[in-house]
Amino acid sequence: MYKFNRLKNTHYNAERKSDMKKRLVQRTVAGFLAGLMLILASGCAGNSSPASSSGTDTSSGAGSSGGGEGTDSNFNPTGWPVVNEKVNLKVYGSRASNSPEDWNEFSIFKKMEETTNVHIEWELVEGSTYTERRNVMINSGVYPDVIKDGLTVTELMRYGSEGIFIPQEDLQQQYCPQLMDLYDQQKGLRAINTMPDGHVYSMPFLSDAPWTGLSREAVINTDWLEAVDMEMPTTLEEFKDVLIAFRDKDPNGNGKKDEIPLSWAGALNNKHVSGWGFGLNWLADSFQCPDPDSHLDIVDGKVTFVPMREEYKEWVKWLSELYAEGLLDKNGFTQGTDQYAALLNSTPYQVGVASVWDIGDTFTDPDAYDHYDYLPPMKGLDGEDPTPYYSWYAGNAGNWAITTSCQIPEIAARVGDYCYDKDVSLEMFEGAIGERLVPCTVCNDGRALMVSDPPEGMDNTTFRNQSGPGGGIQLGVTRDYYKERLHLHYTDRKVKFIDEEVRPIADKDSVPPLNYTVEESEIVNQVQTTVIDYVNRRAAEWVMNGKIEEEWDAYLKELENMNIDGWMEAAQKSYERFLEAVEE
Repeated sequence: MYKFNRLKNTHYNAERKSDMKKRLVQRTVAGFLAGLMLILASGCAGNSSPASSSGTDTSSGAGSSGGGEGTDSNFNPTGWPVVNEKVNLKVYGSRASNSPEDWNEFSIFKKMEETTNVHIEWELVEGSTYTERRNVMINSGVYPDVIKDGLTVTELMRYGSEGIFIPQEDLQQQYCPQLMDLYDQQKGLRAINTMPDGHVYSMPFLSDAPWTGLSREAVINTDWLEAVDMEMPTTLEEFKDVLIAFRDKDPNGNGKKDEIPLSWAGALNNKHVSGWGFGLNWLADSFQCPDPDSHLDIVDGKVTFVPMREEYKEWVKWLSELYAEGLLDKNGFTQGTDQYAALLNSTPYQVGVASVWDIGDTFTDPDAYDHYDYLPPMKGLDGEDPTPYYSWYAGNAGNWAITTSCQIPEIAARVGDYCYDKDVSLEMFEGAIGERLVPCTVCNDGRALMVSDPPEGMDNTTFRNQSGPGGGIQLGVTRDYYKERLHLHYTDRKVKFIDEEVRPIADKDSVPPLNYTVEESEIVNQVQTTVIDYVNRRAAEWVMNGKIEEEWDAYLKELENMNIDGWMEAAQKSYERFLEAVEE
């Protein structure tokens, strides 16, 4: 195995290294104790703790980070392979429980090794224990060359400032042409991957599929519309009339008054107590207060908290009227997703209008597409145009962070960039071409792929995780490339709905992913969860008791007491940094 002299690395800062060493004593003591506890716990369960992945002479990241100033002839700054004689790269990260322990079993990574001539030594931890084990590893002071996934902005900032992760902005500019192309193609992605200190400590993950961008949408039973002799509603007034007809006219034809005009599961803004839900966000669009899961929106260049706006109050007040008239599901706020799925799949159908992610996702019967259709955004109570929420920004930071243990970060950067080949990225997310992804038998254009049926006895999720990483690594698939290259036929109707009914009129100023400083994160973490829990609880109470008008001022005062202003100030600073990064 070839052994390198270290390349001249302008990205490594000796002062940062010295600062990191000062912290290493503290981390080593904490890491030793935490690691000992984890090893003992693992031993009780019959599993050994994973071995350290750093410190061998054959690794590109072995030993000291210091070294010579020359350019090693084994490294190729452009073209393939990355190196002439094979080297090892030690990579730490998470994996799904039904994914192989060694990702070198995947044909995707066998091909990557053939192309780059870099062998990856994977140390992969199941997702359920990954964060805990990763923190123990970092605290130990012994690092792999790369941590491939799962890092938060706060962690990137903390470990970057401590010198554990090296800045990548110059590395990416010089050695990652495919990532640079992706930055140019994808709105805001470079800014999303830039930390508040101006550095880039990781590579981004992007899967901007054309069936995403909405939090939840509504579907309406078209058989019931026909049964009550009504058209697809276009205004809230017409919508209420449809719900009344669904309540009173036995549209499922079973002679029972068992119809639920409108159902959902969880809080109004989507989140359920268990973390996943099907909320009524889409109805806020008709009140011109698009309300994403975060409750944040941009108004006149300012980050605003939607549940403090008058439009939000009017939306909740109107919903309370529907609730009082028996038009809303009495169990909507409390039912879990399993209970909700059982309700939607009852025979005969019991729900007229439902919040879903996709018809084919929540309804198990493939014929559901023949009975339900997407409900377009509706005009408001005074005829105002709807303003649908749509996320114009996709992607996140936190993948392929190169540590200070990596002797040749140029190699790690080039291997990371390999994953941004368009087809490779698609394979990293959806599975290998020729295995899970096969030529589309419907498109007949010779270019599009589709997902093949899983082997007998295997579900589709397992099939995906047995064919490729299923995500969990840096990649970049744009909306246009999804449309060109991958055809998921069951999403066709949803994509058409988004393209024709939502995107043309959607709010153009959706909030991007916000990267907070460590100090800002402390404020946001103290406030955010408490505030959102409070807001969701009060909204549910007001829908059911109709008292929002008389309790509104006290509610706003309570939000002030919870330091909502501190959160909004931090969010505004983050948003302004994002805009500055976009302009650079």
